[in-house]
Amino acid sequence: MSEYLKDRRWMPYPSLQKGGEMPSILLGTSHKNLQECYPWASASLLPTPMIYLIGSLRNPQIPEIAQQIRGTGLEVFDDWFAAGPIADDSWQAYEKGNGTSYPNALKGYAARHVFDFDYYHLNRATIGVLALPAGRSGHMELGYLRGQNKPTFVLFDKEPERWDVMYSFCKEVFFDINELCKYLKENYGKG
Repeated sequence: MSEYLKDRRWMPYPSLQKGGEMPSILLGTSHKNLQECYPWASASLLPTPMIYLIGSLRNPQIPEIAQQIRGTGLEVFDDWFAAGPIADDSWQAYEKGNGTSYPNALKGYAARHVFDFDYYHLNRATIGVLALPAGRSGHMELGYLRGQNKPTFVLFDKEPERWDVMYSFCKEVFFDINELCKYLKENYGKG
């Protein structure tokens, strides 16, 4: 982690009074709770929540889900979806065609570029929402955000055949996009 990010991440709380940024430990806290705990802080000083929408490149519902969440007034990052449904397959075919092993392909320019792009925005995010179905990458991203103590949520596309208790790591799970949006707006929306 660069010194710049370390400094920003652990910025002392008094900086907020001087118009600085909110310390990362408070970034996932709802605006409602922050305003109750710190009534002197104006709404303009409170962090703007940014939701990293996690999902599969093959899930055509991602743009629609993102738009519905944006309808709450919250910022949503889903630009990763622009790579298209076969991006990972194309990368794999290219690297295999060059005789590159998987471990070495992960160190290549294409993989590093994609990883750094996602990593930057995962670090910028204050909230994570995993839209199912999703694969290993999506669950790794969700775990990364949760490991940073950021609130995470799962939006199921249907009740799973086989239940998994580990989704309990998340703050909430939802089976309806409208319920998720209502929750996000009530707990993380400004105003």
